[in-house]
Amino acid sequence: MHIVILFLLMLPPVLVAQVTDSSCSSIYSNRDSSIAIFEAEIKSLRSDKVDLSLYELSGPLHTVPQRRLETQTKKREIDSRISQLRSQISSAHDRANSQCREIKDSSSNAEFSSAETSSKKASVLVSELERLGQLFKEGLLTPEEFNSAKRALLGI
Repeated sequence: MHIVILFLLMLPPVLVAQVTDSSCSSIYSNRDSSIAIFEAEIKSLRSDKVDLSLYELSGPLHTVPQRRLETQTKKREIDSRISQLRSQISSAHDRANSQCREIKDSSSNAEFSSAETSSKKASVLVSELERLGQLFKEGLLTPEEFNSAKRALLGI
């Protein structure tokens, strides 16, 4: 996770948004795959529980109480496992949301850092242009030297 954050700090803001969206999509895709596996197991366990109920009712009527005793423990184990799987599904949602939130927060910080850096560069550029203007007014630079230095600073 920290590598992703450091990587985001080195990107321009437009690319940061694309990386953030891609990372979150990947996180949510992994979460959805895990949840699909958990839900398939829950479905299978529910089917097993129905089979146990049918087993209780099969056979002669006088043996139903005995079969019911046999299946109670298995049904409780199934209920416990279903509860664990539901908890894992909830944790998967929370974990994915937390990871994506962390990535989005770091991208916001990267964008802020990029904006802050741009602001500092602009401030330095303005002060350099003011210094050139002062040198020109004092007669220390010719018009050609002033215009050449100004173009170099502005990247023209």
